Amino acid sequence: MFCRNCGKEMNETQKFCPYCGQKAGEETAYSSPNGYPQTAAVANQRKSKTGLIVGIVAAVIVLIVVIGIFIAGNSEKETLSFNLSVVNDTGVDIYALYASQPEVDDWEEDILADEVLCDGDTIDVEFTVTEDTLDWDFAIEDIEGNIIEFYGLSFEDCSIDGATLILEYDGEEGYATLY
Repeated sequence: MFCRNCGKEMNETQKFCPYCGQKAGEETAYSSPNGYPQTAAVANQRKSKTGLIVGIVAAVIVLIVVIGIFIAGNSEKETLSFNLSVVNDTGVDIYALYASQPEVDDWEEDILADEVLCDGDTIDVEFTVTEDTLDWDFAIEDIEGNIIEFYGLSFEDCSIDGATLILEYDGEEGYATLY
């Protein structure tokens, strides 16, 4: 036999539950919100449902806040993609072309990937910037690992339909034009 109050197993000869003290065979009456008596099982079931509902509502609110923060953080930064024609007038073959936002210590990934841009040639690459960062620095690397850097180039006056980056080198210093 099981206690109708606490649900624990008890001996059928016992007149009171050894765990909660409830008289065997009796249900404890609790007042309900509408004033009618209810058993402990019904009261516990209502508490359980209320806790579950509160938990679900809290989880939904947290989810809405997280989504709102994510949308607000990303809505400010519209991305712009440029079809960038890179013209190599440096006198060296370019084995890597790097880009970086100003004041960043590391160059980003090689824009050319596995391509080689020979001297005098032009290559088209897709270049993506955020609207709030239109200024970029570029660097090229030749077959021997020599780096030539080009600073302070802005996409501000470039057409989204296409931009051209002309890279030049006089043997001592790199010059670049972006339009």
